Amino acid sequence: MAYKPLKINVMTKILFILVVASTLTQFAYSQKAVLDITCMETLIANHKVQHTSFSKVKDNETQISLIQKQISEKWFRLNFSKANFTIA
Repeated sequence: MAYKPLKINVMTKILFILVVASTLTQFAYSQKAVLDITCMETLIANHKVQHTSFSKVKDNETQISLIQKQISEKWFRLNFSKANFTIA
């Protein structure tokens, strides 16, 4: 019977250690959750800024493409006029 209180004492210590470890783990996860929320907000804000920037780049590329088409048409007309002028 002398071993029974010892066994209960060991079990109580193990249970106490598990409860403390679980509590500390929960505190660690809660801090990580706050950090993760902050990181997510930062990522979302950066994404919005980048999306706006990329939208502007896309608009500029569209304008450049239109200008390149106009240049190409004028270049074709110039070469066509040169060819006709040279033949005549």
